[in-house]
Amino acid sequence: MKELPVSMILCALLSTNAVFAQSSEKFSGVIRETTPESYRADHPYTKEWEMIKEEDVAWKKRVWRTIDLSDKGNDLLALTSIHPSIGDVLLNGLYNGEIESNKVYTTDRFEKELPPGNIKSLKDQGLTGNMVTSLQIKEDWIMLKKDNKMVVRIVAMAPVVKENGTDYPAFWLYYPDARGYLSKQQVAAPGSGPSNLDEVFEGRFFSSKIDKTSEAMAPPAKDPGKKW
Repeated sequence: MKELPVSMILCALLSTNAVFAQSSEKFSGVIRETTPESYRADHPYTKEWEMIKEEDVAWKKRVWRTIDLSDKGNDLLALTSIHPSIGDVLLNGLYNGEIESNKVYTTDRFEKELPPGNIKSLKDQGLTGNMVTSLQIKEDWIMLKKDNKMVVRIVAMAPVVKENGTDYPAFWLYYPDARGYLSKQQVAAPGSGPSNLDEVFEGRFFSSKIDKTSEAMAPPAKDPGKKW
């Protein structure tokens, strides 16, 4: 039986991207509805995110950006003699089960999980880290009323494969779910730089370009108890 190229597998995988309704409550904000205690228990290696309430938000907007792995500003995400590339980290985590398959999605809206059969197909067809040329990132920029403080939270991340001149997001991760795994992946940064991939992303130790942004939106006037 003739093997299908990776691009055809990814095209089929992403054919469900056309139109989606509003994301489910689980993914409606920049952090889950959870107590700080349970968050620390689930993510023992990461710095806990501060809970944000709507009443404290002046406005927020969503930003989509691309991290080009060939950019010298992204050496911490590239393959070196000391650490693997971010492409290898994400794909190896997916293939060996360290990234749970039920936490991998077909789009950045998280409605549809990546079927286990598709994961096996990507592995069988030879999708490897050196085929990942960039990352797509979706993030929230949130302006807090107090002290005019800006908070940036990554919401979703996807390794992008380039084949026959076309870019394909291989899969999407809900970033808060991936932080524990990323924090275990060491990097070789000079001086007092980041020591792991979670610190690379949380500390913004990368170079990128903005692809698009949403309009800045103020939260609803009521429902002050809702957390973002």
